[in-house]
Amino acid sequence: MQMHHSKLIGLNVLTQSRKKIGKIIGLIIDPESQSVLQYEVKKGFFGGLLLINRSQVLSLNEGGMVVEDLNVSEVVEEGDKVEKAEVKISVTGKDQAPALSTETEI
Repeated sequence: MQMHHSKLIGLNVLTQSRKKIGKIIGLIIDPESQSVLQYEVKKGFFGGLLLINRSQVLSLNEGGMVVEDLNVSEVVEEGDKVEKAEVKISVTGKDQAPALSTETEI
């Protein structure tokens, strides 16, 4: 199954035990393999940013994303260093092209 990035942005993210974590707001992509490494998830309206590793994703479809029940040690908080450079895609509106930037820290 393929999904356009615009369909991912705004999807609800739930844990295996059905606890709502937040919504997908972006993707971290490895430019060498051209694959998604992590999903950026905003926790609630005033919440922080989480990075969900693709290995934690149990299911992903147009209805939302389900991830493993999270432990604090499994979650990367905003400001933590990422070990290698990646491309970050941010989409602010449905009809806008993604903005790409190479970063080593988020």
